[in-house]
Amino acid sequence: IVFGDWSSDVCSSDLGDVILSLDDQPTTNLGIFMQQLRKHRAGDKLTLTFERAGTVHAITLELLRVPLPPLATSAAELSANIRQIYQADWQKLADLVDGLSEEHASQSPALGEWSVKAIIAHLIQVERDFQFWLVKTLSSMDFSFTENQDARIQATLAVYPTLPQLMQAFQLACEETLQILAALPDDFVHRKPSFWSVAFNMPLFATHTQTHLIQIKNTIEVVKS
Repeated sequence: IVFGDWSSDVCSSDLGDVILSLDDQPTTNLGIFMQQLRKHRAGDKLTLTFERAGTVHAITLELLRVPLPPLATSAAELSANIRQIYQADWQKLADLVDGLSEEHASQSPALGEWSVKAIIAHLIQVERDFQFWLVKTLSSMDFSFTENQDARIQATLAVYPTLPQLMQAFQLACEETLQILAALPDDFVHRKPSFWSVAFNMPLFATHTQTHLIQIKNTIEVVKS
């Protein structure tokens, strides 16, 4: 489990751990997890419940104070910073699926688990959710990330049935996000609390793809074996 630059060693997590709740509040996706986390401060102790290899565990964590990284101060700078993250992740994703057959890309590694295509469909959907969050933030409106829905995954796969189509759709969705960031109006940038929220959260959101690259790598290894 890795969020941004946080070390998984801090909470002794392993690849494949599934977070179930934080202080008895169900955390069905990253957005809900982050919402729960923001209610606390450094020094607070929380109970993290997670599943590992079919067994449920509960541990107590103490939140540490982490120095904030330098934040962008303009729309152009923020868009350029996020573009760097996106380009690096895109290249890693492209390298992983290079030469992958449609058959292998469509194959699930196990019952109830996503295929490579389904994972990329999820990445497309989350990118669109980022855009919706940006638009809501521009309008000073609340936004909550929703749980993953199989119907939504299947709809995206129906529209983009091949691996190249999915890859192109994901690349275009990322570019749309970057263009929204670059076009943030001056009056919004000058609203320091609002722009700070975007400048702080977007680098964290932008690492979402990284959390699925290992999943894609492992899925490919299983379906090819």
